[in-house]
Amino acid sequence: MTMTTVAAHQDPSHQSRWTSTAAVACYFAGAKLLIHFLTNGQYGYFRDELYFIARGEHLDWGYVDQAPLAPWLARLTLAVLGDSLFALRFLPAVAGAVKVLLTGLLAIPGTPYLIQPTIPPAIRMINPDHKSQNIAS
Repeated sequence: MTMTTVAAHQDPSHQSRWTSTAAVACYFAGAKLLIHFLTNGQYGYFRDELYFIARGEHLDWGYVDQAPLAPWLARLTLAVLGDSLFALRFLPAVAGAVKVLLTGLLAIPGTPYLIQPTIPPAIRMINPDHKSQNIAS
């Protein structure tokens, strides 16, 4: 490889749009969303989901054990999408995919290499409670 070729591989302006940081983050977010959509009907209702549905039927500004957002979202989901398992788990799946996308976009902005932008969203996708924001520092 000549010096010009090495410089071209390291320059982010020569990076393909299919391997850019944003594209890689979108791939991981799409994979997470697809995994959720394919597997969220494999088991029945979880007790917390039933609790959110019950709280969604009796809306209030606050509850002793949780903020009012989860019951409001459960009520909205039931009203708009219906009462299936897929519908109830739709918004959490989309929120998880958005979290993976944002982690990939914010963790290592402008990195020209394909392997480095894959690490933070992959960790966020596998273990959503992992403190992956510390990887970039």
